[in-house]
Amino acid sequence: MIPVLYAKDAAAFDNNGIGLLKDAVSCIVTEERNGEYTCTLQYPMTGNWFSNIGEGCLIKAKPNDTADPQLFRIKKSSKPINGIVTFTAQHISYDLSGYPLISLSLTDSTASAAMTAGFSASPLSHDFTAWSDKTALENINIPAPRSLRNFIGGQQGSILDLYGGELEFDNFTVKLHVNRGADNGVIIAYGKNLTDAKQERNIEACYTHLCPYAIKTVSTYNAAGEITSQHEETVKLTENVITLLNPENIGHSRALIVDFTDDFDDDADITEANLRTKANTYISSHELTAPEVNITCSFVQLWNTPEYKDIAVLERVKLCDTVTVRFSALGIDAKAKVIKTVYDVLNERYTSIQIGSARASLADTVSQINKKLDEEKKAEKDNKNAAFVDLNNAIIDATNKITGNSGGFVVLSPPNNPEEILIMDTASKATAVNVWRWNSAGLGYSSTGYNGQYGIAITASGEIVADYIKTGTLSAISVSGCTITGGTLNIGNGKFTVDANGNAHAEGYVKAMSGVFGDSDHNFTIGANGSTASLYCGTNSLGGTGGLGITSNNVYIGTDGLSYTSPSTNPGYATIIRSNVGIFRGKTGNDHCQIAIRGREISFFNSGGTDISTVNDATVYEIASIELDYGANYVKLYGDWRSEHPITVDSDERAKNSIDALDCRYIRLIDNLTPRRFRYKSDKTGTIHTGFIAQELDEAMKTANLSAGEFAALDKSGKTWGIRYEELIAPMLAKIKTLDTRIRALEAERG
Repeated sequence: MIPVLYAKDAAAFDNNGIGLLKDAVSCIVTEERNGEYTCTLQYPMTGNWFSNIGEGCLIKAKPNDTADPQLFRIKKSSKPINGIVTFTAQHISYDLSGYPLISLSLTDSTASAAMTAGFSASPLSHDFTAWSDKTALENINIPAPRSLRNFIGGQQGSILDLYGGELEFDNFTVKLHVNRGADNGVIIAYGKNLTDAKQERNIEACYTHLCPYAIKTVSTYNAAGEITSQHEETVKLTENVITLLNPENIGHSRALIVDFTDDFDDDADITEANLRTKANTYISSHELTAPEVNITCSFVQLWNTPEYKDIAVLERVKLCDTVTVRFSALGIDAKAKVIKTVYDVLNERYTSIQIGSARASLADTVSQINKKLDEEKKAEKDNKNAAFVDLNNAIIDATNKITGNSGGFVVLSPPNNPEEILIMDTASKATAVNVWRWNSAGLGYSSTGYNGQYGIAITASGEIVADYIKTGTLSAISVSGCTITGGTLNIGNGKFTVDANGNAHAEGYVKAMSGVFGDSDHNFTIGANGSTASLYCGTNSLGGTGGLGITSNNVYIGTDGLSYTSPSTNPGYATIIRSNVGIFRGKTGNDHCQIAIRGREISFFNSGGTDISTVNDATVYEIASIELDYGANYVKLYGDWRSEHPITVDSDERAKNSIDALDCRYIRLIDNLTPRRFRYKSDKTGTIHTGFIAQELDEAMKTANLSAGEFAALDKSGKTWGIRYEELIAPMLAKIKTLDTRIRALEAERG
């Protein structure tokens, strides 16, 4: 077919448009299953219509032997090479990317109805229509704007994501097939019509190990049950990785690292056992060890030859058809879908077709992820509802037993003016074993005869006796002699809880008038070994004699230990730390400095209360604030900090291992890192500094394929990111030495 050129705003395509591109050197159409659909045109600058070809213009070309000619919109052009310009065009369906869909909500809709509704809901008019032979009903929920092309496929909640199937773009009609192709028994075989074949085994997605991990937040609580700090911990397997495949099968070890943190609900317990379960579920639902196999074939299209004219229909091949390829020399005998076609429009024949495992499109990937998340969320929900299911089953079982019972004996005792009702397994009290007995004192059940014992009973005074009770919601004024297993304790709508691991959390105060917490070896005693309302923590357990004591005015540890005095002794500074044996001394009895801690600030005071630090009673230094963050394990110093001597970093060879030379990634890191000049927002002087930006260093590390475990210059642990500048010295020196080597080599070449 000779391609036809149309103007960018053309509306009718049943004519020759601007003209026939007879001078075209080449015109190739490439189409992938649920993927790329493009046309590449090579046209000489001397051609009749060269000056009319430009971005936005349309080309009509035949994409394969069976389909009608399709429209392709030119997106870009190359620079001339030997007077030939290459124009790249996309199928007209790509225009759907420019039409927005603001929102859409449908219930129990077919794919055809959903696509039609979506196309109609766009605020911009267009000529696209939709068709589908899929009959499944799905719910559509698109709350935020997206393009109509993303509505069709390539995004979560898209038509392809929800309904599956195979797309066909037929000019302005979008078709979603259950199966687009067919198996017509076509065989592409060596000695028949196969001219070339290449089998590709792609091990890029083939893994020998799975390395799962998850991040959990660990909280520290004070005596009042309030969270005082939080830090993150990484949960991993004891063996670190799960073996999937012998590394010798692909020549080297290749581990897939997967973060399962988001797979746990907010209240889920992230443990090694739970992580292992999720990892095994992931392994069973993903093909992690099998390489992808694709076969690219060049062949003679026999339907174009005279001797095959009678069976031409059966020998034709199109996208999504199932064909058989046989080539014993390569060990190929495969039957699979056609996943990609490359069609020569001018010569009306395939250049090549590809069959095998289609690489996952974005829509396929989104669909797999969503299905996996839905399955795991359902499993988690099922686990949470296990107790309710158990209760419901118990109710059903009891109902069935009671309503479906046949036989048995109901006896009024005595027959005249009865005192009680008996339900027994025989008619006689003397021989009955299983007995329900109901009288004015209550209702009871005995499995040992009329005279009992009655292990299950409801008495007239309101008491219930039972070994095992299943209940939904239990309301009680008080519970005594209670043991709770297999769950959590929740009092006051979450004000006081005890989880299944024994961790108690209290919102508010925990009060006790007397008693002992702990045992004889590790005890906290309230109301003993001290004055009224004191807390005593074992003899000599902290500090010196007397342990830890709390009274109305002070806290002390031992005779010469840590003490806290009443604020009245030093107004304005509520926290004074003093020790007669340490380096910090109090205000009374000496002239040494005090330390006051307020929030995150540490201030130094002389005996007069002035905010300074005194050295040798002469030199005075101002003390800047210090930020302490034990959760992130760092100390942050504000202001300029100076030292009369250089700061030495430990670098002894005896304290190191795995010593090795820097590879090319570290040099590539320096190539990708940009020096900057900047001002600090907190610096009111406006002084200009030079250095690097932590976020840019992060991007440079990613570009160079360097992880945080391989390069320690970037610190992301604090509230703001930081850079350890000394870590950059070695890569910079490696870069300098590389340049020096190149310079010496060039100088040697020049003589």
